[in-house]
Amino acid sequence: MGDIEQDRPEGRGITASIEPIDLGQTDLDIKRIAPAHESTLQHWHSKEFIDWLQSNEIDHIQGDVPPYAEGGAGRAYFVDDKHVVKFTNDPMEANVAMMIKGSKDIPLVEDVLVLGGGSYAILNKRVMMGEELPKQVKDAADYMTLVIDDNPELKQGGFPADPEVREALIREALAGEREDLVVPMMHVMEALDQLYRSTGYLHDDAGPSNVGIYGGKIVFPDLGPNQTAEYSPAAAFETLNGNRSQLGLAVHNPE
Repeated sequence: MGDIEQDRPEGRGITASIEPIDLGQTDLDIKRIAPAHESTLQHWHSKEFIDWLQSNEIDHIQGDVPPYAEGGAGRAYFVDDKHVVKFTNDPMEANVAMMIKGSKDIPLVEDVLVLGGGSYAILNKRVMMGEELPKQVKDAADYMTLVIDDNPELKQGGFPADPEVREALIREALAGEREDLVVPMMHVMEALDQLYRSTGYLHDDAGPSNVGIYGGKIVFPDLGPNQTAEYSPAAAFETLNGNRSQLGLAVHNPE
């Protein structure tokens, strides 16, 4: 897919940011989650954490802090040229990562470490994302957030199986513009649907900064949900387990 110069309309598919607050609790009833940023530095000095990396065949020197990138709810460290360690305080993101750990269909997560205190470390394969991606792929992901925002029922049932109905949802979001995005959006929707049918989780924050490509497949290295003012991890897990029941998957107890 070639690079497309035309910009998307302002405000379409954009997720509003939330000012984080510091929470000294891990209760799933909390509505906002403090980001895992500076607090993550301590783990690179922890023998237990380094031992975990080594158990995943990553040779790293204790005390050596790798380069990192800051995210809205976490921090990703580029531990070597093939792996990224993502720290998060979001239990939904970490538990979805646990569900797809080692999946051949969703080649992304290698391991997840529960750190305690409501924090987690996710070992991901390093994927192509950000400025490395064609603009068309990022625009497709951006507009896909609009499809999900405009069709909240998708969070409880997933995407329709009929390709024609899927295309109609996409064209409605595009509103007669960006014909070049129809096919890429179909690919993004298929990747999101595969994630949903494997976990019961419909990723509602899979925008341009969270989409990537690995091995020719679209993946989502950032699995965190859209934390609106109404977001509740407890309610999110209730919805997830309702979806899992409909899909014939076992109930998942959050770790």
